[in-house]
Formats: sequence, C-alpha cells, structure tokens
Amino acid sequence: MNDNVPMAMKALSSMKSKSMISVFVLCVVTLGIYIPYWFLSRKKVFELLPYLDIPYTTLKVMIVYHLCTIPLRISAAIVFTEMHYSLFLLLHRITIILSAAVLIYCALSVTAAINKLSGDEPKKGTVFAFLLNVFYIQHRINKFSEPKRGYITKAS
Repeated sequence: MNDNVPMAMKALSSMKSKSMISVFVLCVVTLGIYIPYWFLSRKKVFELLPYLDIPYTTLKVMIVYHLCTIPLRISAAIVFTEMHYSLFLLLHRITIILSAAVLIYCALSVTAAINKLSGDEPKKGTVFAFLLNVFYIQHRINKFSEPKRGYITKAS
C-alpha cells in the first residue's frame, strides 16, 4: 500500500478508458471469469491507491478454479451418480457464493479507495459498487481519465 496520492491520481487518470458495453459483453461471454481478471489486470494502478487491500491470490485461484471446472460442470451429470452429482452441485454453489463475496469485497474496497482519493463522501457509490461491481468502478475510472473540458462561451 502506498499513500502517494498524486501518483495514484495520475495513474487513474492515465488509465485507458474502456467502454461499459465491452466490459458487459466480456463478462457475459466469459461467464463472469472476466470480473476477477479485471481486478488482476489493474493491479499496478490499484496498488497506488491509498488504503486498498485486494486478495490478488484469491482472484487468481478463482480464475483457475472456474476454468478447470468448466469441463467437469458440463459432464458432471453423466459422470457422477445422483448422490455425488447433488454433492458436486452443492459444493459448486458454495464456491460460487464465496467467489461472489470476494468480488463484492474487492469492488467495495476499490470504491472506498477511489472515494478517498477523489475526496467524495465515504458512502458515495457503495450501493452501486455492491450491485454493479466492475461496471460501476470502470465508470468511475472512465470519469477520472476523461479530459477536463473548459467551456467556451460566445459573447453576443
């Protein structure tokens, strides 16, 4: 964790702006695997944010687990007996719930760090971060990276 606020502001504002539609499409196409990848791909910038603690190793494990279990999820009904299949589904659902909790934690901590960095009130956006996760954070990062435009008025 680094408390260098000007460097964090510069890193956030220089991040490449990503379309919200492309983030949504990638999340749908990859069946949600893009969400932990999204956090991992921005690790260098997020490490500059003050008071941020993201479990990057857990995110890597989540990606590997979901990628490795895709064939198992497809063939589980055929391979397992009925009782074993029910147990497999239970364990898989527990893993999905724990994965969602980790992603919500990551989204809330990044949102809190961005709020501290930008000087916004502490609770601003926490509901959106909880519900929309990376979509809301990407929106906030896009706001940082768009240039400030001065409005020119025409005198009549």
